Amino acid sequence: MTPTYGAPYPYEEPFPYKTKKFTMLTEHFDYTLPRFNENTKVIVVEGNLAVGKHKFAEELAKNFDLKLFPATDESRCFRLETNNFDLRNFNQFLPKRSQWYDLEDFLTDPNPQKGRIGFLQLSWLVHKFQTYCQALTHLFNTGQGVVIVKSPFSNHVFTDALYKCGYLTPNFNKYYDDFDRNSVCELLKPHLTIYLDAPVNVIRDKITARGNPLEVESKNLTDEYLQAIEDFYKKKHLPSMAKSGVVMEVDSTEIIDDIDLDAIAEEVQNINMQTEDSEDTKFRDWFDMSEDYASYYRRRFASDILERDCFSRDRPIECPEIMWHDDDLPILNNHIRQHPAVMYEPGWAKELGHNPTWRF
Repeated sequence: MTPTYGAPYPYEEPFPYKTKKFTMLTEHFDYTLPRFNENTKVIVVEGNLAVGKHKFAEELAKNFDLKLFPATDESRCFRLETNNFDLRNFNQFLPKRSQWYDLEDFLTDPNPQKGRIGFLQLSWLVHKFQTYCQALTHLFNTGQGVVIVKSPFSNHVFTDALYKCGYLTPNFNKYYDDFDRNSVCELLKPHLTIYLDAPVNVIRDKITARGNPLEVESKNLTDEYLQAIEDFYKKKHLPSMAKSGVVMEVDSTEIIDDIDLDAIAEEVQNINMQTEDSEDTKFRDWFDMSEDYASYYRRRFASDILERDCFSRDRPIECPEIMWHDDDLPILNNHIRQHPAVMYEPGWAKELGHNPTWRF
């Protein structure tokens, strides 16, 4: 890769994929591979809580003029894509057993062993999958490489840690594992995974320093849980990523300053992220990619069909802890159906302050 240290990289003219659809007809006039260059790479930044993943990824993206895709915000797991309405607004009408369960609920839950955090883990997987597809769509349409903070490939790390600490049920763990394995296999694996490493005592200090009272005072955010996250990263996830790409571990015990970032950029610059061997497992997803395959991926990752294929599943009746109680469904359905955010298309709800008069 070629570092630019804040200067723009001379990319080819990008395809305006946000306003124009790339189709099977378009691919005959707009080729994909000519936009690719040495910086057309997928880099993922991983790490435990509070290790500074976003700041590090932001600086790394700047050093190589890559597109940054931040960590998936928790609120996305509860918002309708059509109008951004937060479904947690319905919690006021529902008994506690059927309310939408978010991270705050988990951190303050006196009985997290019920396993309700599983619903959020599933939602995070879906939305991390969406973010990763958006990153690949950007890469294939522009040639610009991407930096992604926490990918769907590592979501299992936190699920495994939750299960080890008794926060998830065995039935859900099996259900999630099947859900995970049959979705991330559809994605192209990253060229480089950077893991920000720090011992649990340092992570605890960092959590205290960033001052979120929910995290600092939570009895569920235990050292055992933080250690389990580190263990599953190092013993399971990173070895898996090393088979398909390059893994770099960065010591984040101390604050990573500009001198450290320059040294890391130089190290990234010297990493060989391609192979000439068809038998090599590294970069196999990217090896000898033809124009036909590149155009296929370019359409596929921009389509909603892929997400529907991966996540359209039957209700997990074997996991009642992540489902609404049967007695509460009539209440939930009545409120949802009668709510303007659900009844009307975006911009048509007078009750929400919209003016549909001139929308015909």
